[in-house]
Amino acid sequence: MSGIIALLLMGSLAGFGSQGTMEDTSLEDAKYKFEVNLFGVARLTNAVLPYMRAKQPGYIVNISSMDGRISTPLGSWYHAAKYALEGRSDCLQLELAKPLIFIRTWFGDRVFDRAVVSLM
Repeated sequence: MSGIIALLLMGSLAGFGSQGTMEDTSLEDAKYKFEVNLFGVARLTNAVLPYMRAKQPGYIVNISSMDGRISTPLGSWYHAAKYALEGRSDCLQLELAKPLIFIRTWFGDRVFDRAVVSLM
């Protein structure tokens, strides 16, 4: 195997949210939501991509939330971060089509979200 680790699957489940109007949420809190929900996933993805490129095919599964597709009141910054994760995943899939690395975003539902939280 010439010193290269075979990494075929990476999964991410990052999530942090809180309720509040956009205008009442501090930019520090908003940045923290993006830090966890988007940039944390980006750091993990960037860390594993060199290994996946070396040993293709590979699969990246980002477990997100329906809040990345459906907006509701009082969750604007969380929704924005989840929409950004979906957009990043879509762009990354286009960039990685040639090296055979597949990106999928799975949108959990409220039942799934509650089940995951109860396990933690």
